[in-house]
Amino acid sequence: MMERFNEKQLLSDLAPLSQRDCSFLAIASAARQKSSFCWYHEVTGSGRPEFFSECIESLWGATEEDRAPPDWEELFEQSMKMMPADDRPWAIVDALAEDALASLCYSIRAKIAPSVQEVAWALRRAYEAADQVAIYLLRRDSREPSEEEILMHPVVQRELSRQRRDRSLALKSEFLEIISASSKEELIQRNERPVIAAVNAT
Repeated sequence: MMERFNEKQLLSDLAPLSQRDCSFLAIASAARQKSSFCWYHEVTGSGRPEFFSECIESLWGATEEDRAPPDWEELFEQSMKMMPADDRPWAIVDALAEDALASLCYSIRAKIAPSVQEVAWALRRAYEAADQVAIYLLRRDSREPSEEEILMHPVVQRELSRQRRDRSLALKSEFLEIISASSKEELIQRNERPVIAAVNAT
């Protein structure tokens, strides 16, 4: 079955979950994009990958009910400051970094003012990151890919499948499985970077 991103359906799927349980899904989507932000740093020298990692750890830690919450407003402001600058030529790593930070910021905002919509937006930005990579790679043939071609791309299907899996795990309260899986996964796998970089160089 081909996966699709449908925000209205997603909000309905999240309805049975508590805000705390929903937050696992947002954090997982940001965690999978951590390597994308690291790649951006490696290419541009911008951003603070260690801070991104610390935010993810703080978010996971906040899911433990007996742990004191960090200063979410400060983490949000510092994360926003790392958004790629628009005063130089825009590359695919900039787009991926922006999506990664957006998912992270929505995850943090869901702690500041709990909302299922913030969670949905975090997941959307992860999907949009995969979507951008698919478009980027499919344009190698010097033509505009169809929406169906983009949706069918392995990078897009992989991320949407993981999001569906996380929702299923959350409904079964298997939160440690979500943390374990997302800590090992990358939205853009390391072995895919050379292909993307080669397209960027043409």
